[in-house]
Amino acid sequence: MSEVPPRLSLGLRMIATTLVLAALTVAFLAVIWRIVSAIVSLFALPSIVAGVVALGLLAVFVAVQLGQISTVAVHADARPVPSDAYPTLDAAVTRAAAQLDVPAPTIAVSDRSAPEALVVGFRPENVHLVLSRGTIDALEDAELEAVVAHELAHVANRDAMVMTAAATPIVLARTLKSKAGRLAFARPDETESPAAFLRRSPGKFVGYTLMGIAAAPQRLLWFLFGGISVVTLALATPAVAVFSRGRELAADRTAATATGSPAALASALRTLEDGIAETPAEDLRAASSISSLSILPLDRPEADATAAATVGSAPRGDRAGRLQRWLFATHPSTERRLEVLADLEATEAA
Repeated sequence: MSEVPPRLSLGLRMIATTLVLAALTVAFLAVIWRIVSAIVSLFALPSIVAGVVALGLLAVFVAVQLGQISTVAVHADARPVPSDAYPTLDAAVTRAAAQLDVPAPTIAVSDRSAPEALVVGFRPENVHLVLSRGTIDALEDAELEAVVAHELAHVANRDAMVMTAAATPIVLARTLKSKAGRLAFARPDETESPAAFLRRSPGKFVGYTLMGIAAAPQRLLWFLFGGISVVTLALATPAVAVFSRGRELAADRTAATATGSPAALASALRTLEDGIAETPAEDLRAASSISSLSILPLDRPEADATAAATVGSAPRGDRAGRLQRWLFATHPSTERRLEVLADLEATEAA
């Protein structure tokens, strides 16, 4: 059986992911609607109140999505820079944009040491390319151009837009889950455990506990919403992860073909992975919110480098770890990406 062409494979992944997550989004909103409607009926309020609340939730989501570019830039601690601030980078962006036939993006640079490289935006015309100083300083000119081409390949493949839209149920669920994560006991210091609060001030502990009991219906509602959010996240996250891994491989192929240098991108991936391994843990934690969008995941590389192995051939504990990576990893293993690039290099040399 012949192999599915990479671009067709990515297109099929886009369609499948969009359909699955659209269904999850509709189901998520439908459940929320039923809960809100039940509450409205319980208090004999006009039915229009349920509609207002549901529309309010949608309005919040739209506002979050429209503000995503600035939000990601803030999380990356990046600021737009003029073209003359990084002339080599600006030239690389101009060449890559011409090779891939996409508009040149706005360049934003952060002072972080963690190797970050990502694009964000709904349309090619408003895309931001975000790079860290750790990335710029670590790479040779050819490697930097290959990384820029990889990121702009996401724009050319239209998967940056799909990835943004695909996150709809996850954004909704995480927003709701954050409201449902309150502790069972109300107390002045939310970071203090109930046991520590009891030892420090028994009288106040009793008072706050009674207040918590009085607020039990509200807390039950939060736990209900939290449960819905957890289920939605459990279903949506693997779908996004599978699509994300496919889009990274597709961007590697597109960039390598456009620049004619798979070896440069392979070298850049090795350099950046080494940089991640050398980055202090606190710096990686600071960049964790944008890890799924960056060219490489911003966490420690696996010591045994077995992420690409089959699940069935591993010991039970290792199988569980590999299954978890298969379900939730947003990037293919670097070893897998290097293999694909090596195959492209061999094909071009033949």
